[in-house]
Amino acid sequence: MDIFAELHTLDAVVDAINTLNNGGVIMYFGGYYMGEAEDLAAQYILRDSEEYITQSGTDYIESELEFLAENGAQFDYEKAYNKAVKLAIENGYIEQISA
Repeated sequence: MDIFAELHTLDAVVDAINTLNNGGVIMYFGGYYMGEAEDLAAQYILRDSEEYITQSGTDYIESELEFLAENGAQFDYEKAYNKAVKLAIENGYIEQISA
């Protein structure tokens, strides 16, 4: 089961990110999520966002990470950004970007 099936609100996502950032583990119906806070933030941004990322590219990723942070999520922004971009490229939402 997808962890986001149980994270129904922004507050729940922020709480989950903060739990991971503090070294905790997220229990959900399908088991345990033990990834990094930045992994969860990147995955949250990419879920159901193909159209937005395809149209806006990394600008969308940046704005969504900023939105999470403004709502209290604590994570390493640069690390989450890099993970989200990598996932977007792997999923074919955007093409490889040059540094």
